[in-house]
Amino acid sequence: IVGGHGGLHESTYLTHGVSRSVYVVDFEGRDKERVILKTNRLDGKDFTEKSLERSQLDAIVLGEAGGPVDDNDPGGPSDAPLGGNVLGAYQYCAFSFVSPYATSGTLEGYVRRRGRDGLSPKEMYDLSLQAARGLARTHLHRPDGVATFAHTDVKPLQFLLFGRGEGQVPGVRLNDFNRGFLLGYDERRRGVCRFD
Repeated sequence: IVGGHGGLHESTYLTHGVSRSVYVVDFEGRDKERVILKTNRLDGKDFTEKSLERSQLDAIVLGEAGGPVDDNDPGGPSDAPLGGNVLGAYQYCAFSFVSPYATSGTLEGYVRRRGRDGLSPKEMYDLSLQAARGLARTHLHRPDGVATFAHTDVKPLQFLLFGRGEGQVPGVRLNDFNRGFLLGYDERRRGVCRFD
């Protein structure tokens, strides 16, 4: 339990990935709010130079593609053209970040709950379009249109959903960028450097 902002906050361990632990934090007081805290895993054998590099990569892409949170668009960045369908978050030195709680779960869970026949063609189109826009944004294109990041672990579990109201398709936000490569650019060849 941590104090601050006029109320106590209770955190609950949720899960962990390769390089980060994930907690749900409930803020008490005037504005009850639930957020996610992701922080580096510092527990012995799992804290390696590689896990630190993955955390840094996650922070770089999240900061560039997503930006800070927009309180008027849960889960969205404060500058929608900047991030649109990438999770917005507040970061601290690439070691921890706080982001909105995905009120509607993940894309994988949503599709499983609804079943393939439970989604209309319009819903499938809207969800797919939002997911594609999020992925395109994470490529962190240079001004000339060349991608500078390759995400190598995209799956429905990494798309978080945020409710928009009864009968509306939830907002989709891509999250988790610790598996991928920053791509160099060869000015002489006028192309991306290979990462194999």
